[in-house]
Amino acid sequence: MDTINKLLKELTLDFGYIFGAINQGRVFESDTNMKDFLHKSQAFQIKLVNITKHIEQSKIQTEKEKTLERLNTLIDFIEKQVYME
Repeated sequence: MDTINKLLKELTLDFGYIFGAINQGRVFESDTNMKDFLHKSQAFQIKLVNITKHIEQSKIQTEKEKTLERLNTLIDFIEKQVYME
């Protein structure tokens, strides 16, 4: 979860930079600004893909843990039934 929080903070900062640059019209002022904007935008896209993967993995892990918990409950129930008879 720390990784997801770190990526969210980075995405927020990158988005702020990108949105600010667009809003203030700095993107097309010079070649350097355009290249910097392009690199920041590409980095933003990569981080967005990474956070999506981390969230998916976290969701899968949570689902696995819930399934194991249900299976353990079922096993406990079955063992009680078998030993009661």
